[in-house]
Amino acid sequence: MTTPPPSAIAVRPLIRDSYRFVFGHLPLLLRLGWVWLMLAWLLGATLEWLMKVESILAELVALPLLVAFAVAWHRASLIGDAARRGEAARFGLRELRYLGMLLGLLAALLLVLILGGILYLLANGAPAEIAAASPALRWLMGGLLIVGLFFGVRFILVFPAIAVGDSEVTLSRSWQLTRGSGWRLFLAFLASCLPLMLLKYAIVIAGGYALARGSPGQRLPELAVLMPLFLVLDFLNTAAAVGFMSRAYEAFTGRRAVVARQP
Repeated sequence: MTTPPPSAIAVRPLIRDSYRFVFGHLPLLLRLGWVWLMLAWLLGATLEWLMKVESILAELVALPLLVAFAVAWHRASLIGDAARRGEAARFGLRELRYLGMLLGLLAALLLVLILGGILYLLANGAPAEIAAASPALRWLMGGLLIVGLFFGVRFILVFPAIAVGDSEVTLSRSWQLTRGSGWRLFLAFLASCLPLMLLKYAIVIAGGYALARGSPGQRLPELAVLMPLFLVLDFLNTAAAVGFMSRAYEAFTGRRAVVARQP
């Protein structure tokens, strides 16, 4: 099979197909995600209720659960019989490699942000406390984040490759295959995950405001209602983003037929 040149690949159908696969296979989504969804809720609720930690820490602790679901969803979208082989409740070497790659890229992005902040503080003559509160620093961090995400999207082909056991698509290979399609791929990736992400936070913020007005100071409604709702929307958002990555993997490598025959 001949892989088309990156410039010939249209990214809009990839967005459409990612959403179509999510909402066209909701029973499969539930079958693959309910175990990790339940565990993420129990873990997050326990941390917030007993240890009084912030929800962002609960999300970080639940990251391996989300990774396990992401790998299963990659395989479900690229290998049709993945869900029938008991992969809905699995965390092994494949998931560990996926998590390691994700953390590595996130660490690289964080390092860029830290270095950018340090350089800004060194170049600014004001005291560190004043410079840190400057709007210019926030704009700098926002710009560096966008630039980091733009370049990071060039590496997304490696994640579905890890999920299906394709060792040929490495970071360098993903960068090579996506050459010339950076901006289109970046904007398409945002389009595949931003709508559900914005909906998720809008619903949770509105729900939190309503609960705060109705029963101030009570955490049980938040943990029993808002957290499960947040996690469900988070899984839908993850499924859409992961589905886009799988479709991009197919388009840029032309390997669907090869991968689908793997045992």
